[in-house]
Amino acid sequence: MKLTTQRTDPDLVRQVTILAAIIGSIVINTISNFFPPDGVDMATLSDRLFSSVQILPANYAFAIWAPIYLGLVALGIYQVQPAQRHNPSLQRGGYLLVFACIAQCAWIYLFLARLFPLSVVAMLGILLPLIVLYQRLQIGQNHVSPAERWFIQIPISIYLGWITVATVVNASLALYSTDWDGWGIAPAIWAVIMIIVGTAINSPDTF
Repeated sequence: MKLTTQRTDPDLVRQVTILAAIIGSIVINTISNFFPPDGVDMATLSDRLFSSVQILPANYAFAIWAPIYLGLVALGIYQVQPAQRHNPSLQRGGYLLVFACIAQCAWIYLFLARLFPLSVVAMLGILLPLIVLYQRLQIGQNHVSPAERWFIQIPISIYLGWITVATVVNASLALYSTDWDGWGIAPAIWAVIMIIVGTAINSPDTF
């Protein structure tokens, strides 16, 4: 008597894992905002500890997370469809978005725990996979269908754009938390330098 085993399609596993990672990151972020440790959410914590940091975004800037998460949910639903199971673009992307979502959850914990230097490491864990994903998808380089542009490329582009800015800000906050003196350079000058760095990273020619 022969026993047969049915192997799970690796593309199906990837689809489900990506959707689960997106939903998980949204749930963790929502919980951290409505039920933060010690009753202090990220915006309030930033205002209390880093009000004098020159490059700190205004609180309303964090509203960008609404279109980011909306785009990621749209991406998650689009990519999990059976018709997209063997989409070459999604196959090239692999699990990079999953890694970014996991790192984002870690970042939330580290930042709220006031482990700011370690939060920079987690932020890089979001940024680097997104950069590689952006490159693998060849965003802005090849013609793709309107659906793929709206449900894959645009959500990733918006997410990467904000995380680039957030990485610069996070690094500034971490340095401030360690009482770094900026090598004698005025904070306003460092703010300009960091803005230039963030702009350079977001330049289309960079990737």
